[in-house]
Amino acid sequence: MKFNAPGLQDKEVDLGGMRATFELALGGFAGASVLACTDIEFNPEGGKLLARGTMDKASAGVSAFAGAKLDCDANGKLEWKNPEDGGEFKEFCTVGCDGAIAAGAGAEAEFRIEFHKGKFYIRAKAGVVCGVGATGKLEYEVDADLIWEFVQFVYHKVKDLRQDYALIIEDDAYEYLCAGLAWFANHSSANLNESYQSLGNTMRWWRRAHLDMDDVPLLITQIDTEQRIVRFAPPPVRGRLLEMLRLAAEEAHKTGNEGLLIRCESSILKLLNYVQDRAADYVETLRSMTLDGGIIAEAKGEQQLASVGGACPRVVAWLENKDDALPQYAEINTHVRNYDIA
Repeated sequence: MKFNAPGLQDKEVDLGGMRATFELALGGFAGASVLACTDIEFNPEGGKLLARGTMDKASAGVSAFAGAKLDCDANGKLEWKNPEDGGEFKEFCTVGCDGAIAAGAGAEAEFRIEFHKGKFYIRAKAGVVCGVGATGKLEYEVDADLIWEFVQFVYHKVKDLRQDYALIIEDDAYEYLCAGLAWFANHSSANLNESYQSLGNTMRWWRRAHLDMDDVPLLITQIDTEQRIVRFAPPPVRGRLLEMLRLAAEEAHKTGNEGLLIRCESSILKLLNYVQDRAADYVETLRSMTLDGGIIAEAKGEQQLASVGGACPRVVAWLENKDDALPQYAEINTHVRNYDIA
């Protein structure tokens, strides 16, 4: 699937293998006949997705229907080839027609991810996700049971775009996605969706410049037990968690808490071992090593990471060996690798 990014008409974005599938209401002649149309227009109307096909003489078989426009209701979903599942098509959002997305900057985008009232949505032109012969607009929503598949989709596509996330997702939606994942990593909730449904609390937590040492054991436990956090954390999330663990390791070293120090070092390495390349993923991780969602210079981030050297020698070994172990850029459309450098 390819499209031109908004405002960057010379920038073609390739999102790899994706497909849109639909279930058409086949009641009566019109519904059945839409399937025979070569041109189908999709548009949300009255809380439903309307599929409108134009019949020609060849497809109608009866000249009386030539030129007729036939309507039927449709439901649908969007799927992508997930490299974590051997390239099988996996559903990550469904057609939503409740008008939740207000007209805005992304209204005319060919493909755009947005966030509204606790949910992620995707606007797409039908021709982009359905191919030649389809026109109109489609709106998809990410339901609660699809949130982790959606996280994987965004993680992989942003990785493949060398962290240029703005090509497919709005700035605020990407920040909300990262904030929710980081919040989930620091809380015992079993439901990632809670972080998006109570977005006010999540964003206040995301933007605070504070570390509570009492919360560190839970963070380490989440990293140990919830592999999806480690594997699919975008650089802003990984950078935030690394900074928290770095500060916790320094404090544990000062107070002689050897057990906590060892656990902090192990968690730091788990996060670092899933950095996918030197030129994009690693750089953006370093730039995100703050507690308040701010951005710092790459050199400062690496300096902060290296500052735990006296307490965490395996982290120093990782830093020394990363240039030989990590590729310049991550491979496209491949599963997330654990480099286990140290």
